[in-house]
Amino acid sequence: GEDTRVDLQGSDLWKRFHEIGTEMIITKAGRRMFPAMRVKITGLDPHQQYYIAMDVIPVDNKRYRYVYHSSKWMVAGNAD
Repeated sequence: GEDTRVDLQGSDLWKRFHEIGTEMIITKAGRRMFPAMRVKITGLDPHQQYYIAMDVIPVDNKRYRYVYHSSKWMVAGNAD
């Protein structure tokens, strides 16, 4: 409804990371976004069931690689 609200938890940390670029934590199982995406949803009808989905889409059609000696992300070509 009109009273439904989704709030990003830890938004202060997200704002700080936005200034320098979000990082990925590399593990044996794969990659994990940091900071983690956590939201609080309020205003839903407790007698209803809901599906929640999030779509992560690239902002451009480029691939990037991290250059450690300059601490920057650099374009490494077009996305596949």
